[in-house]
Amino acid sequence: RQRMISEIKTASMADVIEWFGQVPGTMKAVQLLVNGTPVAIGGMMRKEGFNMAFMDMKPEAKIVPVSLWKGSLKAMKEIIAESRIPVYARVSDSLETAPAFLKRLGFVPVEGNEKVMVWQIHSPQE
Repeated sequence: RQRMISEIKTASMADVIEWFGQVPGTMKAVQLLVNGTPVAIGGMMRKEGFNMAFMDMKPEAKIVPVSLWKGSLKAMKEIIAESRIPVYARVSDSLETAPAFLKRLGFVPVEGNEKVMVWQIHSPQE
């Protein structure tokens, strides 16, 4: 069995373009690599005047759940916690674990819209 080597690093502009094919907006992100291949990217993007948390991953990211969580914590600490205004997250329709994952990171549901959560300024549970 091949050993999985995970690496979490700050995503460069080139990393963002490689992942999305373009720069979707002003963003700061961290990237998770497994054996040198990017498997997930996440952070914060400026969208219509709001700070939006985002995460995108390839199916291979599921084989390194601890690294995925550590990468998420790094993004929270270094990017989202630095925001001076609320940070919103859209709850994924395709990931049934998304609401619980976001809650663990410190996001809470926005009243009247269960598809959007907002980050409360406090630290996520380790």
